Amino acid sequence: MSDRNVDPELEGFFRRVTPPEPSTRLRNAVSANRMQNHAGSGFGASADSRLGLSLAALAASVVLSAGLLFAFYGQTRIGNAGPNDSMSPSPVVSAGESISPSPADSPTATAERSVESSTEPSPTAVPSPTPTRDPAFTFGPAGKFMSAGIASVDPTMAALLPDGKVLLVGGDTTGNASQLYDPAAGKFTPTGTAAEYHWRGTLTRLLDGRVLLVGGFGLDAPVAVAEIYDPATGKYTSTGSLSTPRYDFSATLLHDGRVLVVGGGDWVNGDGAETYLNSAEIYDPATGSFSSAGEMSSARVHAAVVTLQDGRVLIAGGMSSQYYPSAASAEIYDPRTSKFTATGSMTKNRTHGVPTLLQDGRVLITGGDDDMMGTQYADLYDPATGKFTQTGPEAIDRVDHTATLLPDGRVLIAGGYAGPDFVASRDPSIFAMTESRYLSAAELYDPIKGTFTRIGNMTAYHIDGTATLLPNGRVLMAGGDSPAPYFNRADLYLP
Repeated sequence: MSDRNVDPELEGFFRRVTPPEPSTRLRNAVSANRMQNHAGSGFGASADSRLGLSLAALAASVVLSAGLLFAFYGQTRIGNAGPNDSMSPSPVVSAGESISPSPADSPTATAERSVESSTEPSPTAVPSPTPTRDPAFTFGPAGKFMSAGIASVDPTMAALLPDGKVLLVGGDTTGNASQLYDPAAGKFTPTGTAAEYHWRGTLTRLLDGRVLLVGGFGLDAPVAVAEIYDPATGKYTSTGSLSTPRYDFSATLLHDGRVLVVGGGDWVNGDGAETYLNSAEIYDPATGSFSSAGEMSSARVHAAVVTLQDGRVLIAGGMSSQYYPSAASAEIYDPRTSKFTATGSMTKNRTHGVPTLLQDGRVLITGGDDDMMGTQYADLYDPATGKFTQTGPEAIDRVDHTATLLPDGRVLIAGGYAGPDFVASRDPSIFAMTESRYLSAAELYDPIKGTFTRIGNMTAYHIDGTATLLPNGRVLMAGGDSPAPYFNRADLYLP
């Protein structure tokens, strides 16, 4: 036992009750008899008797010491480690756990234990960026859609509030009006009105439960105005403004509670001529102000933007000019360094793509278009490799749709419109318009198989509408720039 592992109290006890080691006592006895021999006393029967008595006394002493040691230390110390005890307690093993053999274990013993414990489940593996589920696994049947009623606004933005209600903010016809949807009551009720119109702006729920409403089109031009909605009061209040008015930009919540705003468009000199932006800004709720976050490698409008599991932000695709084409390039923003760096490119040029962060950390980007032509193939981004791979194809090529991660790991893709290259007669769920085709069609993406499967149709057409996952696992689909009379209709997806 090394000095560093000896309890001071136990060490004192040993000094009080422990006799010299048996080997020392025996050496002392033999030495005494040898001294007697040197003195002229023969090492005869009497000496043997004395040595036997010494050995008997030694044995009795050892037994007595062991008994005292157990009585003292065994009853008062075993199982009651004090603050100075340095020996680690035995690990508590719960059901399903196993203990790896130590290096000192023999191969035979290890093999025997392996056979004995082969029926026990192995420890859970650390999630990897690629699916590891049993290939025999199958998801349950698809859910169904039902009407959720009619709102008084035509929402194009939505945010889930801490109490489970959904804040819906109006679009181009109802402007600054807002409503609340209560899943428990299944009803829409009015709430506060924003000071400014924010059509084609963004709505982001903050970590404290309040909601940030930023930019977009005002009554006649892009705005830099930002407002905060407080669920506790049901009212909007002004907060800091963007340094540059912008619309069709992207905003995403960072892990530290700030909000990153990237890209979008602005009007030059207010004369209606568009300019696309490569600048980025960050909103800090602690100060209520925006500050510069640097510049992307190129301007991006309608880019796919999402915060990754490690806190970085993926920005992919979009347009750098109003004259097209779309981009396939992508970049990463790192909040720790406040820098943008290039990453792998998508397999296709894409604008209006919708990103979804999957449960395994990868990002699915669905739909979108390139030079007004839709695409049926989706992209998967793997943060571990920094590369995109193709997945799909989707059942329908669509733009301005929604994509929602469901609790079981699948992705619900719904609404939007199909490009002119998609023939309406191929699908009865498509509503033929002059230039494009609005969709009520929906599909599910299986991240394990990498396949899309058509499911039932919504009760209304939702283009550029909202989709909000509710606490009960249902999805509220509402509003959008849909044709009358669908612009303020709502659907519920029941898994």
